Parts: sequence; C-alpha cells; structure tokens
Amino acid sequence: MIDAQERQEFDLAEQHRLAVCVLEPIRTPGAIQRHGILLAIEPESLTIAAASENTATLFGSSPESMIGGTIVEQLGPRFLSDLVKVLRDAPLAPNPFPFERGGQLTDVIVHQSATHIFVEFEPVMDVASFPSPAAVYEAALRLSTLNTTDELRVGVVRELRELTGFDRVMVYQFHPDGHGEIVAEALSEGMEPYLGLHYPESDIPAQARELYLIKLSRSIVSTADDSVALVSRNGGTDTATLDLSRAELRSVSPHHLQFMRNMGQASTLSLSMVRDGVLIGMITCAHHSPRRLPFVLRRGLEVFANQVALQVSSIEEIERLTRVAAVTARRGRLVSQLADLDDMAAALLGQTLTVLDLLPADGAALCLDGTVSFLGSTPTGSNLGAFIEQLDDLSFATDSLAWQHPGLAPLLADFAGVLVVPLGRGGGYLALFRHEVLRTVNWLGDQRSSNRETPLSPRTSFSSWSHGVTDSAYAWGELEAEAAALAQDLEGALLQRAQAKLASVALHDPLTGLPN
Repeated sequence: MIDAQERQEFDLAEQHRLAVCVLEPIRTPGAIQRHGILLAIEPESLTIAAASENTATLFGSSPESMIGGTIVEQLGPRFLSDLVKVLRDAPLAPNPFPFERGGQLTDVIVHQSATHIFVEFEPVMDVASFPSPAAVYEAALRLSTLNTTDELRVGVVRELRELTGFDRVMVYQFHPDGHGEIVAEALSEGMEPYLGLHYPESDIPAQARELYLIKLSRSIVSTADDSVALVSRNGGTDTATLDLSRAELRSVSPHHLQFMRNMGQASTLSLSMVRDGVLIGMITCAHHSPRRLPFVLRRGLEVFANQVALQVSSIEEIERLTRVAAVTARRGRLVSQLADLDDMAAALLGQTLTVLDLLPADGAALCLDGTVSFLGSTPTGSNLGAFIEQLDDLSFATDSLAWQHPGLAPLLADFAGVLVVPLGRGGGYLALFRHEVLRTVNWLGDQRSSNRETPLSPRTSFSSWSHGVTDSAYAWGELEAEAAALAQDLEGALLQRAQAKLASVALHDPLTGLPN
C-alpha cells in the first residue's frame, strides 16, 4: 500500500513531467533521423529553403550549396515532373516515386504543409523480403470474423508480429484519467511480458497523442544514431519554424530515445487507432535491433490499424446498445412501479426491483419533500444532511472522496464513492454510495523517484511494480448518465402526479370528495 504522502509525491512528479513535456518542440525539432534525407521547398518558387546536413551522401553536394537553388537545377527536370504530378494529382499519383543518384535508389515521399513542400528520401528496400499488400489484406480479413474486443486485440498482436517481424507487439488502451494500459501482447520467447501493466500519462503525453492523430504511423529506426540537423537558407541551423509533424523522418525526442534504450528497444513502429477524431489506443511494435519497414508497407499497416479501430468501435457500440436496451427496460419497470404506489420511496426502495438493481451500489438514499429514505449501506441521516449542505451543486460524482474532496470525506467516512443527482426543484435528490475497494495496480516499472536518475528522466527499469490503491471505489462510469436519465423519468412522474392532483382538486369538492 502507498500512503497519502507517497501518492501526493507521485502526482506532483507526474504533473511536473507533463508540464515539461508541453514545452518540448517535438513538431519542430530542426532535425531528422539519420537513415534518410529531407529537403524543404518553397511552393511558389520551387527553391530549396532548407536541407538536412547529410545531403552529400546521396547528391554529392553540401546542403549549403543546394539551398537557394531550384529543384530543376539541383535534381533535374524529371524529378520536378514527378514532384508536380504528386502535388497536382494526389492522392492518385505515385507517392513515393523512385529516384536514383550515384547508383543509390531511393523512395521519394512528398507532403505539403501550409508553408513548405517536404521531400524525403529513404533508401529503397527489397520489398520481396517483406509481406505484400495482399498479406496485410488477408490478415485484416481474418480479424474481421472476431466478435469481442479481447479476441480482436489478441489477434491483432499475433498478426502484426507475423507481418512486421518485430520482437514485441503491444496494444495500448488509454484510460479516462490519461494513463494507459497494455491490453494485448505478442513477444519473442524469453522476453519479459508487459501484458496488463499500466503506464503514466507522461509516457505518451498529450502533445505526442496529438501528433498521432496527424501522423498515423511513427517509425523510429534506431535509438543509437544521432539525429541529423536541418540547415536553413541563411546557412545556419535555425529551422525551428519548420513543422515536421507529418514527416516520416522527424527526429526523436532525446527523452524518448533514452526511454526506449532503457526498455531495451533499438527500434519501434507505432500505429494510431482513431475513432471519430479521438485517439482511442495505440499499437506499438518494438525490436531489439534497428529495424525499418518499407514506406508502402507502413502505409498499408496504417490502414490495417484503422480497420482494427473501426472494428473495435463497432463491437463496443453493439455492446453499448445492448446494455442501453437492457438498462432502459429495467428503468421502465422501476418507474412503472410508481403507478401502483403513491409512495415514491416505497416504489424505488422497497419493492423486489429497487434502484440498486438499476444503479449498482452498496446503498441509496432518496430525498423528497424534505424526507429522506434509505436502502442498503448508507451514512446516517445527520451526516448525509451535512454532506449535502456542503455541495455547491446537487449533481456530484466521485469514486475517491478522500483524494478528490478531502474536506468532505470525514462526513462520509465509511464510503469512497458517492453519486448524487437532483430530483425536481425542491431540493430533492437521489444519492448512491459505494465502499472502498482495495485494489492492486501493476505498473510498467517502479513509479517511485528511486527508479529515475532525475525527476524528469525516464524510468531505468521497467519490470512490473505493484502497489495497492486505497480510498477508492469502483468508478461510476456510465452510471452517471443512467442516474441522470432515471432522475429525469422520476421528475416526469412527479409532474404527472402533481397535475393529476390539481385536476382532482378542480373537479371534486375538497370537503366531501363529490364531483363538482
């Protein structure tokens, strides 16, 4: 178990790392990975505005001698024709297209930003030694028959390990609080398993996740090679304005390179899983030695990952609709009990079907017209009243009262989770209570400061580290929306009952009960 001080230290250190991550210029690093070459071209004049320092390895010319020259002058009219065709006819034009210089054959990959045309050169690979597009299609077709997310994730890592040849393939899932979990894994024999381990948000911070929405795959070929700087028009290395978000060769954060080395990873390929513009997960392939896949295969795997994300979304939507239908039917039966009983508290709390069958909790309290009724394990009436008085809004939910609202926790000392929804305009409410659930969370590496050289450096060991979580209940999740829907139905029932009473008063003598 960890105590309050340790947890506070964890949280503060994580917030510090996240704050520093925001400042890192990962979109504009001013450098690329060493295995390729990059040129930045001005769209109007088609002159070279910036180039990587290693241009001589392919073109035989320094970047300084190439900058300021046009594409025709530096690379010839055939290259210009192929480049214009990509820009004019995209996405139907060939991208990449081949380019040879000095006996070296390269793939030329083109994309355009708001300010520049980026041209990247990657050495051509023997595609015969890698899976064909048909193999990727067949893998996706096999996965399409699976009907649960667990089966699908297991199938994904198995298929991708076969397609890519990487030592380890993992599927990441992001939790609502930002941290992640490894939910599927396939790995070489003898490797340490990471399945089921959690990792902090700072491992894949927000700005990195934003990039994974812009660029659906990320290939890091080697953690050992130094990056190659970009040289700008003035001959210096001030290229901080060049946005390399969509570049294949964009260099890697030194912090992330050290992170990979500490994990024993020499290369990785990461694929985005996106649903409705939201990054719902990641697929990461890792290898013990430098490894690169051909660009065309990487693009095919982007489509593969997108298909998986769509299939996950479809499965989850079917499960959600099935669950909603069941909950709606149960809520309808619960509300229908009001027609047989004048006492709403008895209808919700005292029948065979109760509010706890609809909204699972350890206890419930219903307040109507100042009268509070209880079911199951609940706080005392005085403590609950004092708690409600402290709330600024009767719409309230927490699964860890002690951590999220420490000032209120003493009033409900026996409970970690509380959910409150208002009923009507007279201060009525429905409250649900959950006891603490002791849990053990297994982390990808010891999260304590002793496992880092500095508070900002990556963990040095990634062996599973467990710690107990106290003062927390099971998360309410979708029950918040379901409780609000029940409250709306109950308000409608209360309104109908009030209207019926008014109609009865209007049509009957209040003393005799006889019709007017």
